[in-house]
Amino acid sequence: MSDIRLKTIHLTQAPAPYSLPQEALTYKPLESDIKTVFKNGDAERKTYTYTELTEAEKKNIAEYRAKAAKENWKAMDEVLDPRLLRYLSHARGNIDKCYKCLCETAAFREDFFKEPIKDTDIKKYLDSGFCYIGGRDQGLRPLLVIRLERADPAWEKQQVLKMFCFICEYLHNFMYVGGTVESNVVLIDLANTGVSSFPFGLIKAVISCLSHHYVGRLYRLCIVNAGWVITGFYNNVVKPLLTDRQQNKITFISDAGPKGPIAQMFAPHQLEQQYGGTRPTIKQFYPLPLLPGPFDPSAKGPDSKARENCHVILCDQVRCAKLWEGDQRPARVWAAGSYKVWQDLGLPVPPPEQFLDGKNCDEAAAPDSRPSEPKPEPKPEAKPEPAPAPAPAPVVETKPEPVILDTPAATVDTLQGLNLDKPEPATEMGMIESANIRPAAGGGFWGSCMCCTGGSQ
Repeated sequence: MSDIRLKTIHLTQAPAPYSLPQEALTYKPLESDIKTVFKNGDAERKTYTYTELTEAEKKNIAEYRAKAAKENWKAMDEVLDPRLLRYLSHARGNIDKCYKCLCETAAFREDFFKEPIKDTDIKKYLDSGFCYIGGRDQGLRPLLVIRLERADPAWEKQQVLKMFCFICEYLHNFMYVGGTVESNVVLIDLANTGVSSFPFGLIKAVISCLSHHYVGRLYRLCIVNAGWVITGFYNNVVKPLLTDRQQNKITFISDAGPKGPIAQMFAPHQLEQQYGGTRPTIKQFYPLPLLPGPFDPSAKGPDSKARENCHVILCDQVRCAKLWEGDQRPARVWAAGSYKVWQDLGLPVPPPEQFLDGKNCDEAAAPDSRPSEPKPEPKPEAKPEPAPAPAPAPVVETKPEPVILDTPAATVDTLQGLNLDKPEPATEMGMIESANIRPAAGGGFWGSCMCCTGGSQ
């Protein structure tokens, strides 16, 4: 299918064949992929759905739902309701502020996506290389690259916003899997960008939009080629005024070579040469220039036999995902007919009730054999029940524990006037949200990045 019309975006050509890599079917998030806990006890969640929540998080959600019912608040749709915990985190647990932010996003989406954003309508912006997806890190998180020198002062701000929102919706529809990968890394390249040429107005509008309407998506934000003026101002003026959490939101990278901190996060072929990888500089940006895995930094190159088009397993049910609010993990429901992807990869196929049409093999299932609701997946601690033939038992994910970080990353707020801690809609730089720092293979440093923010969470 070369023409795909969804609720928010319209593709006139097929999605990139490696939009969703085969590794997404088997990857088990690490503790640091799910939550970061800082030395001062502050914590930031990075994976929200199909993941066991803390009692405090469950209580916050329950309190929101109770108040919403009591005061007859507007119900959120199938897209925003599963994002409730993201917005509660964004609002630091304030229920009224969370509801206000959700309503603002609902109104924004209703107006902004009256008609799906068509790729051909923003083609010149996609082709400019100003913003593109350049690969995935070792946690399968997409890398969003922003090269400010490619911004055109004559561009229409609304069209640039459409390009960013198109990319965010593409991520939602073809590159995320709830409970496996839900966030992004952002790399902002300031090469050849001086104070006089910095597109402050354009970047502020983009950040404001993404930070308010795509919260909870930023995993790390890396800034390269900042120059001595911006770096010196940060080190001497800004950094001493920041809290530990603020300092972990933006990371200035001085070494963008093959032994630098960015390279420690990526397989070499997933990162362009100017950022420490082995991939030649990308020159064609749409369809998205995505390569297959593997994604470990020790990988020697792309898998030439990797299966293409694994994104066909995704349908609205799993794209929107579900919060784990009850005692058992909610089951993921995959697209009809997509059991063939598991078969092709030699992986255990999920049971019939975890497919939209109730079938997990070539033999058609009886119409009444599919339950009205998929059976919940067992808790991580429980041993899986043997599944009836021919379907093998679903994979059981282990319960993650928060990881305590020992190595803070240097970070800074490069956009003046944006407060990193207060999630007020008019000022918060939620896109430049919490940085996550994870020791890379080899004991290296780490922290931060974007697409949709999630701010403070």
